[in-house]
Amino acid sequence: MFLSPCAGCHRACRCLSIKVAVTADISALREACSMPEPLDDQVRARMRSQRTAGTKPEIALRRILHRDGLRFRVDVRPDAGLRTRADIVFTRAKLAVYVDGCFWHGCPQHFIPPKNNAEWWAVKISKNVERDAASRQDLRELGWEVSSFWEHEDPDRVASAVRAIYLKRRH
Repeated sequence: MFLSPCAGCHRACRCLSIKVAVTADISALREACSMPEPLDDQVRARMRSQRTAGTKPEIALRRILHRDGLRFRVDVRPDAGLRTRADIVFTRAKLAVYVDGCFWHGCPQHFIPPKNNAEWWAVKISKNVERDAASRQDLRELGWEVSSFWEHEDPDRVASAVRAIYLKRRH
């Protein structure tokens, strides 16, 4: 399924059927695509400064995979028609690997919702989880194998799982 960027959030999302007139009011655009607004400019700045690639768990996994002779692409779109970016991509094997952060992706084991502005955070995290599921399903429909791991998982165990999937798909 091809998704083009949404006018409100500049990401590919399922709100493309909503037609919103071009306006200077970005809040109306974000509301149209169900993206919550940050509490204030300080929160927005902190969220924008969060690392999206090259986190410690990703680097640990990449080092192990590289040491084992596997070559891959980092932080790229597996398919040009989708807006999702996978942490590790094996293009020939059509394998996309995601290392999800416990906070931003709502880990059932470690996620602790913030007390400040709790309602906003609940919407934000649920939208992240929803977007993750939709984009990964879109990849599967395009023939990709999608593997997701939590940042708290043992990198050696994750690398073994990724290696097994890669070898199975490569042959």
